Amino acid sequence: TGEYGLPLGDPRRPVGAALIPPVLERWGLKMLFDDTQPLEPVEAALGEHRILLELFGTLTVAGEAKPRCELLAGDVVAQCAVERGQVTIVADAALFEFPIEAREGEKPLGEGNDPLSQLVEFAFE
Repeated sequence: TGEYGLPLGDPRRPVGAALIPPVLERWGLKMLFDDTQPLEPVEAALGEHRILLELFGTLTVAGEAKPRCELLAGDVVAQCAVERGQVTIVADAALFEFPIEAREGEKPLGEGNDPLSQLVEFAFE
């Protein structure tokens, strides 16, 4: 969703698509995408944290994964037990593009209040 000043094919430019569905299916997840959603940022609560999403997918859990996965943030985030660890999956890459303005009384950006820091803090709680 971002604007990039790098030409297509430049390795510093984010890729336009990824082959994520086979990885998700291995863990019993499926990602769906509503192509009629508006092109505007949406804030979602993630526990005590908040993330900003844009053109996001939604996740569903099937089969054996149901007891191992929890869907969060309106089914945009899944936390799953995988083998001896845990994975946090976000069905949106745009959260890496947006700074969230600090609200009154919150830490300023750069002190753990940006979207990526919020996600990392949540994932490793």
